[in-house]
Amino acid sequence: MDRADELEALAERVEALTRPDREVDAEVALAFGYVRDEFCCTNINGSSERGLLWFPPYFTADDKAGAISEYRSSVAANFWPESDPPAFTASLDAAMSLVPEGWLPAVQAFARGNECKPAYHRGTLRRWTRNEQGDVSFEKLHGIATTPALALVAAALRALAAERGK
Repeated sequence: MDRADELEALAERVEALTRPDREVDAEVALAFGYVRDEFCCTNINGSSERGLLWFPPYFTADDKAGAISEYRSSVAANFWPESDPPAFTASLDAAMSLVPEGWLPAVQAFARGNECKPAYHRGTLRRWTRNEQGDVSFEKLHGIATTPALALVAAALRALAAERGK
C-alpha cells in the first residue's frame, strides 16, 4: 500500500466515525507532518517525568527548543501541561487548518425528508490548476460524514493524497 492509498484508507476511517476520536486525531496529525516529540524533564521533587509535545509542520528547531524549555519550566513549577494533537475530528477550525494551500473549502449539511436536523455533512475541496500547455483543469474532492469537521478532515486527507500523486 503506497502513501496515497494509506491516506485514502484514513479518510474512509474518518468518514466512518460517528463522533470525534483522539486516536484518529493523532494519525491525522502525523499524516499532515506534525511531529510528536517525547523527552525527559525533572519535576519539583527531582524525579524524572516524560514530556510529550506535538509540533505543527511549520515549527523550526528554535520554535521546538523554546516550547520544550517552556514545558520543562512549567513541570519544574509542578504544573503539568497536557499536549495532544489538535482536535481535528471535533473542531471545524482545526479541520480547516488541514486544507492544503490552493484548495477552496466548503461544507454543506443535508437532511433526510422533512427533518430539520442534518443527516450528514459533505466537505468539499476544489482547485483549479494549469498544466504546462496552459490548459486549466478543475479538481473536486469530497468527504461525507456525520459532522462538518469529520467531512472536512476526510476531504483534506484526499487532497493531501492527490498532491502526493494519486
